[in-house]
Amino acid sequence: MAVVYLTVSWTLSGRTYGYLVMGLRVLGRGGRPLRLVGAAIRAVFVVVVPIGIAWVLVSRDNRSLQDIVLGTRVVYDWQPRGAESPAQD
Repeated sequence: MAVVYLTVSWTLSGRTYGYLVMGLRVLGRGGRPLRLVGAAIRAVFVVVVPIGIAWVLVSRDNRSLQDIVLGTRVVYDWQPRGAESPAQD
């Protein structure tokens, strides 16, 4: 179930619910959104080797083992919610 959830989330929006809350997004090579196959491979890697995420703590680039091997990256991508637009007369 985790692999399916992660794959679908990363393919459709580049973020899971947790990433949405933290303002993060997963991107593929060249800053492009992940495609289905790339998202599925990353999801399997995250589920099979979860300790790879801890590599962020020692990496100079703040990249997980999954990011290093697959060429993906996690970036800050805040999307303010509920911000009012200026009134137009």
